[in-house]
Amino acid sequence: MESKSSCIEKYILECMLNNDSIKLSRAELANRFNCSPSQINYVLSTRFTHDRGFLVQSKRGGSGCINLMKIVGSEESILSQIYTGLCDIKSISYNKSSDIIYRLVRDGIISDRESMIISASISDKSLMNADGIVANVRVNILISIILELSRRTVNE
Repeated sequence: MESKSSCIEKYILECMLNNDSIKLSRAELANRFNCSPSQINYVLSTRFTHDRGFLVQSKRGGSGCINLMKIVGSEESILSQIYTGLCDIKSISYNKSSDIIYRLVRDGIISDRESMIISASISDKSLMNADGIVANVRVNILISIILELSRRTVNE
């Protein structure tokens, strides 16, 4: 059975199918899914992140108007943005890595099969080692993947 958070995410994504930007009411969503507005906030803050390619602008009070925008661009600009972000950090969690992979699939840069291979290669199980080293290795692997995808884009 799908969790309520997954149902809310699925509904919002369906609303965005033909739009890169939508306005939502936190209260209306909470009423629709019979949940508290804080659960809507949870879904927005965990499933519509910048790493996943979204920008959320929220206005508190009243009905809690939410502007949700999909960050769009060419494959080259998306890869460049991800690469720059990765180069600015020394390590990355598996969850943040998964958000980046999600975005690459959503934007059609990699296939579902490629995402499964990348996810498996950067999992804690694959990188079994001292905790600090795992996160450092993970970011280096992602940087290498993004560089390779960028080269593929240039050569096509």
